Amino acid sequence: MRGGVHINCPFAEPLYGEMDDTGLSWQQRLGDWWQDDKPWLREAPRLESEKQRDWFFWRQKRGVVVAGRMSAEEGQKSCPVGANSWLAADWRCAVTNRAAAAVCRSLVRQCQSDQRAAAGANCGATGKQP
Repeated sequence: MRGGVHINCPFAEPLYGEMDDTGLSWQQRLGDWWQDDKPWLREAPRLESEKQRDWFFWRQKRGVVVAGRMSAEEGQKSCPVGANSWLAADWRCAVTNRAAAAVCRSLVRQCQSDQRAAAGANCGATGKQP
């Protein structure tokens, strides 16, 4: 199976271009929310992500999570990843939602743990240090 994954998190959109009439009727239904200091979506904070039942399958696949803006060179400097890495994180992105940031941190920890376990398994099989 190949293809992309889109994780729809309720973050502010810094990637929109100039405003036009696209989505104007939808925006008008939001009323004065644009000037309010409360988020549009209100959810109870979750400090940890749920374990994925099929994580064993997915952790063996290539994938990437992109958050924030940075060049490829900046990404390599801040978070070098291998050819088969599943997750690359941009720690400098401005994630202000604490619950979302906690879920992202949890995903990164889970991936790092899997990478360490894989490196240890490779080390034990070959007798060489990774």
